[in-house]
Amino acid sequence: MSVRIAEGIYSFTAEGDAMIHGWGANQGFIITSEGVVVVDTGFTRFRAEELRSEIRKITDYPIALVINTHDHSDHVFGNSVIADIGTPIMSHETCNKNVSQYGIGRMESYRSDIETVRTALEGLDILPSSETYESDFSFDLGEKRFEIIHPDRGAHTFGDTMVFLPDDGVLFTGDVMWEKYHPNLEDANIQGWMTSLEEISQLELRHVLPGHGTPTTKESMMEFHDYLLRFDQWMRSSFSAFNDPATMIFEDPESQDWKLRMIVNRNIAILYERFKSDYSRRL
Repeated sequence: MSVRIAEGIYSFTAEGDAMIHGWGANQGFIITSEGVVVVDTGFTRFRAEELRSEIRKITDYPIALVINTHDHSDHVFGNSVIADIGTPIMSHETCNKNVSQYGIGRMESYRSDIETVRTALEGLDILPSSETYESDFSFDLGEKRFEIIHPDRGAHTFGDTMVFLPDDGVLFTGDVMWEKYHPNLEDANIQGWMTSLEEISQLELRHVLPGHGTPTTKESMMEFHDYLLRFDQWMRSSFSAFNDPATMIFEDPESQDWKLRMIVNRNIAILYERFKSDYSRRL
């Protein structure tokens, strides 16, 4: 169910962290007098249809723009359900490149995985962006001012987009922010990510809408920043002491109750190989 965050601004927050629920990926939408702006479209056809239904419960305005915050499947697979013919889809150019290059393969991989997931993906098509950008910019739609923020050093991915509505103090972070969820680090630049969190925490924010987890405040961003710092420091200090990443256990009392715990071991394995590769190149 959608939740009104501010005038015309709604969060469509997911529950759970299973694959069939898109690992808890959120969406949102902004209603203006010139149409609706949708931020991310979900992983399954069911989720995208629910999002579209929620919008129609509130307004008959057409969907004027879809914004993809990054290229991961749980945020873009619903594009073909949400975007009508001719509706522009916008993302950073790196996001669009990855959706175009990897999207079909990713969807086919998920369709061959589990029956319930295959059913949930029926009728979906990969729909890349029709509009891309390179660096931060702003625009007006109706009475709303939109500021598009891109972490140019990389953060969760190298194609992240955040949507800031300065007059309302609302920031859609995409997966630059995870609230009480362990994050996916497969495409991350952790140092750039922490820098981005430090920078956006300086904005005048009343509401932070994360890519995963419930709406929160700017204070939570620095708590998440510190989680990334602890994980990165632990990984760097532990790397040389282990020959097998499967034996590495990240013990962190501050995040022991967070959702998506199953991704931590995957993060360890990915970063272990990355550090191993970097170490080999230095020899």
